[in-house]
Amino acid sequence: MFNIFRKRTAAAASSATFSPATLPVYAPQIHQFSSIQEWLCAWVAFRIGELKSEGRVVYEINGEPMFPLLGSIGQDSAIAADGTFWIWLEDIDVAEDLNTWRVATLSEKTWLTVCTQRRRFPELSVLLPLKPAGATDCKTCAGTGFIFQNTTICFECSALGWLSAELIQQ
Repeated sequence: MFNIFRKRTAAAASSATFSPATLPVYAPQIHQFSSIQEWLCAWVAFRIGELKSEGRVVYEINGEPMFPLLGSIGQDSAIAADGTFWIWLEDIDVAEDLNTWRVATLSEKTWLTVCTQRRRFPELSVLLPLKPAGATDCKTCAGTGFIFQNTTICFECSALGWLSAELIQQ
């Protein structure tokens, strides 16, 4: 019964109905790479190319293209082609020249990843630390990673939902 699917010939495969331009293109998958860092660089490059081909905004920091992750009033974030997370936080109490892009801290990278992967790109969850055996649920967010009816990230646990001695020290 299933032999009908195996009888596709080279002539049928090269027909005008299907061409590389009409086939869907998918983001790189992690299993295609030998390391998470290699995959992340390919993934970011793919996403930047996708935005450019659609005529959408691609951030640039120091002349390098960045993929926008998420932003809000007074805050923006992006990821560089080398996998570096960047953040911009506006603070009215800080001098204007300090309101610029900077590399995100480990805690900021964690909550950016959590928020972005939960909402838009679940594949980024591979960048998150695994919950250690001795970790405890965060009391501030009751282990959810979010507060205020799941709308605001918990800064106590960096939106992970748990706390460990290693993360508290960083």
